[in-house]
Amino acid sequence: AISFIIIAGINIVWAQKSIQINEDNYIVRRIYLSGTAKLSNGTAEVKFDEGFFKSASNIRVIVSPLGSWSCIYVAEYNKEGFTVKSAQGNPNADFNWIAIGEVKQKAPSMYKNDIQRKIDVNRKSSRKQKTK
Repeated sequence: AISFIIIAGINIVWAQKSIQINEDNYIVRRIYLSGTAKLSNGTAEVKFDEGFFKSASNIRVIVSPLGSWSCIYVAEYNKEGFTVKSAQGNPNADFNWIAIGEVKQKAPSMYKNDIQRKIDVNRKSSRKQKTK
Protein backbone atom coordinates (compact mmCIF):
# COMPACT_ATOMS: atom_id res chain seq x y z
CA ALA A 1 0.00 0.00 0.00
CA ILE A 2 1.18 3.52 -0.73
CA SER A 3 0.03 6.51 1.24
CA PHE A 4 0.54 10.19 0.51
CA ILE A 5 1.51 13.03 2.80
CA ILE A 6 1.14 16.62 1.57
CA ILE A 7 3.77 19.03 2.88
CA ALA A 8 3.43 22.69 1.85
CA GLY A 9 1.53 21.74 -1.31
CA ILE A 10 4.11 19.19 -2.51
CA ASN A 11 3.39 15.46 -2.62
CA ILE A 12 5.86 13.45 -0.62
CA VAL A 13 5.21 9.76 -1.17
CA TRP A 14 5.82 7.29 1.62
CA ALA A 15 6.50 4.06 -0.24
CA GLN A 16 5.40 1.37 2.16
CA LYS A 17 7.06 -1.38 0.08
CA SER A 18 10.49 0.09 0.70
CA ILE A 19 10.35 0.02 4.51
CA GLN A 20 13.37 -1.57 6.15
CA ILE A 21 14.07 -2.22 9.81
CA ASN A 22 17.75 -2.06 10.73
CA GLU A 23 19.66 -3.60 13.64
CA ASP A 24 19.33 -0.42 15.71
CA ASN A 25 15.56 -0.99 15.78
CA TYR A 26 14.78 1.89 13.40
CA ILE A 27 12.32 1.86 10.52
CA VAL A 28 13.90 3.35 7.39
CA ARG A 29 11.43 4.68 4.81
CA ARG A 30 12.17 6.16 1.42
CA ILE A 31 10.41 9.38 0.53
CA TYR A 32 10.20 10.93 -2.93
CA LEU A 33 9.90 14.53 -4.03
CA SER A 34 9.64 15.49 -7.70
CA GLY A 35 9.11 18.46 -9.95
CA THR A 36 9.90 20.25 -13.20
CA ALA A 37 12.40 23.09 -13.61
CA LYS A 38 14.08 25.06 -16.39
CA LEU A 39 17.70 25.77 -17.20
CA SER A 40 18.69 29.39 -17.72
CA ASN A 41 21.88 29.77 -19.76
CA GLY A 42 22.87 26.20 -18.90
CA THR A 43 22.23 26.28 -15.12
CA ALA A 44 19.30 25.78 -12.74
CA GLU A 45 19.06 25.76 -8.97
CA VAL A 46 16.28 23.77 -7.30
CA LYS A 47 15.46 24.16 -3.61
CA PHE A 48 13.70 21.40 -1.72
CA ASP A 49 10.63 22.05 0.37
CA GLU A 50 11.63 22.62 4.00
CA GLY A 51 9.59 19.62 5.17
CA PHE A 52 11.57 17.34 2.85
CA PHE A 53 15.08 18.50 3.69
CA LYS A 54 14.42 18.66 7.44
CA SER A 55 13.22 15.05 7.54
CA ALA A 56 15.26 13.28 4.82
CA SER A 57 18.83 11.98 4.83
CA ASN A 58 20.90 10.12 2.22
CA ILE A 59 19.26 12.19 -0.54
CA ARG A 60 19.78 11.17 -4.18
CA VAL A 61 18.72 13.27 -7.19
CA ILE A 62 17.89 12.18 -10.75
CA VAL A 63 17.25 14.61 -13.65
CA SER A 64 15.92 14.10 -17.17
CA PRO A 65 15.55 16.72 -19.97
CA LEU A 66 12.16 17.42 -21.59
CA GLY A 67 11.33 18.35 -25.17
CA SER A 68 14.80 19.04 -26.50
CA TRP A 69 18.17 17.42 -26.09
CA SER A 70 20.46 18.70 -23.38
CA CYS A 71 23.35 16.92 -21.71
CA ILE A 72 22.31 17.81 -18.16
CA TYR A 73 23.83 16.61 -14.93
CA VAL A 74 23.58 17.30 -11.20
CA ALA A 75 26.62 19.47 -10.51
CA GLU A 76 26.05 19.83 -6.75
CA TYR A 77 23.52 18.74 -4.17
CA ASN A 78 22.95 18.89 -0.45
CA LYS A 79 20.04 18.60 1.99
CA GLU A 80 18.51 21.90 0.85
CA GLY A 81 18.56 21.43 -2.93
CA PHE A 82 20.69 20.90 -6.01
CA THR A 83 22.24 22.60 -9.04
CA VAL A 84 21.82 21.25 -12.58
CA LYS A 85 24.15 22.19 -15.42
CA SER A 86 24.16 21.51 -19.15
CA ALA A 87 27.40 20.46 -20.82
CA GLN A 88 25.91 20.60 -24.35
CA GLY A 89 22.61 20.98 -26.12
CA ASN A 90 19.77 23.34 -25.26
CA PRO A 91 21.01 25.67 -22.47
CA ASN A 92 17.41 26.63 -21.64
CA ALA A 93 15.82 23.16 -21.57
CA ASP A 94 13.05 22.11 -19.21
CA PHE A 95 13.74 19.02 -17.10
CA ASN A 96 12.01 16.68 -14.69
CA TRP A 97 13.67 15.76 -11.43
CA ILE A 98 13.11 13.36 -8.57
CA ALA A 99 14.77 13.40 -5.15
CA ILE A 100 14.81 10.26 -3.03
CA GLY A 101 15.55 10.49 0.68
CA GLU A 102 15.40 8.27 3.73
CA VAL A 103 13.55 8.93 6.96
CA LYS A 104 14.42 7.01 10.12
CA GLN A 105 12.11 6.54 13.06
CA LYS A 106 12.20 4.29 16.08
CA ALA A 107 10.41 1.01 15.35
CA PRO A 108 7.42 0.18 17.56
CA SER A 109 8.15 -2.49 20.17
CA MET A 110 5.87 -4.94 18.31
CA TYR A 111 8.63 -5.25 15.67
CA LYS A 112 11.36 -6.03 18.21
CA ASN A 113 10.98 -9.83 18.03
CA ASP A 114 10.95 -9.77 14.21
CA ILE A 115 14.09 -7.63 14.18
CA GLN A 116 15.89 -9.89 16.65
CA ARG A 117 14.93 -12.98 14.62
CA LYS A 118 16.36 -11.41 11.42
CA ILE A 119 19.57 -10.43 13.23
CA ASP A 120 19.98 -13.96 14.64
CA VAL A 121 19.41 -15.53 11.18
CA ASN A 122 21.95 -13.17 9.60
CA ARG A 123 24.55 -13.93 12.28
CA LYS A 124 24.04 -17.70 11.95
CA SER A 125 24.40 -17.58 8.15
CA SER A 126 27.55 -15.45 8.36
CA ARG A 127 29.07 -17.87 10.92
CA LYS A 128 28.33 -20.80 8.59
CA GLN A 129 30.09 -19.04 5.72
CA LYS A 130 33.17 -18.35 7.89
CA THR A 131 33.48 -21.99 8.94
CA LYS A 132 33.41 -23.33 5.34
